[in-house]
Amino acid sequence: MDFPLLESIRYANGRFYLLEEHALRMQKARSQLFGLNEHIQLEELLSQIELPAKGVFKCRLLYGKNFGLPQWAPYHKKRIQTLQVTESGKLDYALKYSNRTAIEELLKQKGTADDILIIRQGKITDTSYCNIVFGNGKAWFTPSEPLLEGVQRNHLLRHNIIQEANIELTDIKHFKYYKLINAMIPWDEAETRHISTIYT
Repeated sequence: MDFPLLESIRYANGRFYLLEEHALRMQKARSQLFGLNEHIQLEELLSQIELPAKGVFKCRLLYGKNFGLPQWAPYHKKRIQTLQVTESGKLDYALKYSNRTAIEELLKQKGTADDILIIRQGKITDTSYCNIVFGNGKAWFTPSEPLLEGVQRNHLLRHNIIQEANIELTDIKHFKYYKLINAMIPWDEAETRHISTIYT
């Protein structure tokens, strides 16, 4: 596959978000897969597309050793109100691959829930497309072993808005709420859900 990797980048009201975090993740992935270590000029790559000055859009950038043309579409956030706990099996998603077949297979186990909460060896990781953050009323914590280190997650950790913690499935009862975040969902737009909406 020419472009085994993918970045989804938020563009809202005239500017791109978290470009530094996206570029760092892309550089890490290309180094790991292909031994390439050059700096990625992400703004230059994205300048190939012309976007409206108003509105929220998702820019998809497929890449590998080379880069595809950026694609974009208006962004509409999915409304996720319930999660079904699901075992990960042998799922490996440490890099943001464009092929999501394994995750789509896990999604078949969501039952009546809106999405899945993926568990690996008893530890909480992520949902099918978001990192998760748990709140106890005093602070917010995200699993220290996610399937994918999301750019929004890294941004929030770096600014001490959230903290990492080893969170096992049995620890859920110690929290009151959770939020789902990703590159398209900044912290102040992430909805707070009660912990009871996670089905175990």
